[in-house]
Amino acid sequence: MSHTKSHSRLDRELAKRRNIEYDIHHKKQALRASNKRIEQIKGECDIIITNHALLRYAERVLNIDFEEVRKAILSDEVLRLYKELGNGKYPNGTYHVVIENNFVKTVI
Repeated sequence: MSHTKSHSRLDRELAKRRNIEYDIHHKKQALRASNKRIEQIKGECDIIITNHALLRYAERVLNIDFEEVRKAILSDEVLRLYKELGNGKYPNGTYHVVIENNFVKTVI
């Protein structure tokens, strides 16, 4: 390979590297700006308590036995109705249990 061709290839590779370095520099700047906006937004937000934390608090601090709660929601009568009728809203004392595709969706 001639000296000129090697020099030309080297110039192309160096130009590619400069372009990549330029892109990396600008992406790092954009990332820093994005991180700064995230931190600002976090500072504006209230702390969110997850449902998992609420459940664990009720279970561990309030000593609520969720197995008993499950049994109360999915009473024998509600289970019988669901097995007989399928998806639906079933009465259970003073509330209704909504079941869809083997999942209790809500209690109303």
